[in-house]
Amino acid sequence: MGHKADGRTLKAMSAPTEPTSAPAQRGKHELAKYTAYRLLIAFGAGAVCYALGLRRWVLVLVALFIAGVVSFFLLNRQRDKASAAVYPGVQQIKNKLAQRQAAEDEAAEALRAEQEARRQQQVPDSSATHEYQFDRDGRDPNTDAQQNGEPQL
Repeated sequence: MGHKADGRTLKAMSAPTEPTSAPAQRGKHELAKYTAYRLLIAFGAGAVCYALGLRRWVLVLVALFIAGVVSFFLLNRQRDKASAAVYPGVQQIKNKLAQRQAAEDEAAEALRAEQEARRQQQVPDSSATHEYQFDRDGRDPNTDAQQNGEPQL
């Protein structure tokens, strides 16, 4: 029920909470479970390699290789569940990014159109235009004439 204040009924306020759906929680759980299994396999492979006498970087390299191969075959189902759980979030991020890029493109296109409209409205300044004439060697004869003290054409 609400409370009366200033002639209006106010509803009891509660802190806004994000609804957490069961699939989202399950997705986080699946990813955490898959990660834990991968770590267990890696530590197990490291322990076996250590027991076999491998040390330092050779131990790490061989253990990671063995863990990768074992995980590829043993954790296939968990990997599929984890990737299926992550997929909707990735798609949501991609959709938001696409919307932002479309909005940015739209704004850039509007700006270009506005600049083009302004450019077309401006009257060209006749004093700013200058036709250049070049001789057959690609030199400007007016510049060469100035340098030689000759009158301009």
